[in-house]
Amino acid sequence: MACFVINVGNNYHSQIQKFTSETMNTRYQNPGRYRFAASVRLPAGCLLALLAFAGSVHPARADGFWSITQLPIQNVHAPVINNSGEVVWYLDASGIYSSTRGHLATSGLKPHLANSGEVVYEDYFGTAIGMYDLVSTTRGRLTFGGAIGVNSTYDVNSSGEIVYMQQDASGNNQIFSTTRGQITFDDANHYAPCINDYGEIIWGQYIAGVGSVTVSSTRGVLPENYGFYPYDLNNLGDICFDGSLVSPTAGYTSPHIFSSTHGPLINNADLYQWDGGMNDAGAIVWDAPVQPGSSTWYVYEGVWVVPGPASWVLVSAGGLF
Repeated sequence: MACFVINVGNNYHSQIQKFTSETMNTRYQNPGRYRFAASVRLPAGCLLALLAFAGSVHPARADGFWSITQLPIQNVHAPVINNSGEVVWYLDASGIYSSTRGHLATSGLKPHLANSGEVVYEDYFGTAIGMYDLVSTTRGRLTFGGAIGVNSTYDVNSSGEIVYMQQDASGNNQIFSTTRGQITFDDANHYAPCINDYGEIIWGQYIAGVGSVTVSSTRGVLPENYGFYPYDLNNLGDICFDGSLVSPTAGYTSPHIFSSTHGPLINNADLYQWDGGMNDAGAIVWDAPVQPGSSTWYVYEGVWVVPGPASWVLVSAGGLF
């Protein structure tokens, strides 16, 4: 078993990524609280080698730590944050809410919040089961006839440009822009598009011989620390994404949120984080149960903190190093 991991470790990790990226596309099949947590059990003989391999993928960050705050926002879905610190989310059967503006819409799912304050979300207008249209809090209904499926993902920037996922005539998921038209054309499935205020678009896709990756419209295929299922892209080019961690008992587990700059938010394979959005300050929001298995969920905010020299002296004096 050890030889198997050593010989094809990178390819094995790519297959885990492919599995996760494909199964993550089912997360929104039910507009309510449909949550998917995946684990892939590994043969015992492979575990130590894979742990070492995973450590090389996500090295420990010694320059700081995540300071995590539980926000007073309970049992909601898909929180996102902008540069003003405003958080927007949706609540089952009652629509879209803002931490600063209150109730924004009486129906709708999966809001995306621009730095301009515009919120774009999907809503069902009875066109066809499972088909939705995009709506803006400032511009009204944007699409008609059921333009996107319930599994489609999308994003909006401060200029009002929206990127979204839609199937082409061949059945492949392609990325489209409301201002630039079709963005991707290759014979592959593309998913989870995000856009920043500079017009850079990123998305995830599986590339044969490479694995599951995040691709940028301006930077090409991004390094491995950018993951393969992006949640959000800020104006510095940093992203937060859904990735996997290795559990000694369960193997690879997901969903876990990572920062392309600082790695995992919570480096514990048995604690999951869902959804996710980030701003230019690098603050990331997500939702998760207050403890594993609980029916009570909260929105959490993580901020990367770099301690000053005095803090390091105190920690060292405490005998932790």
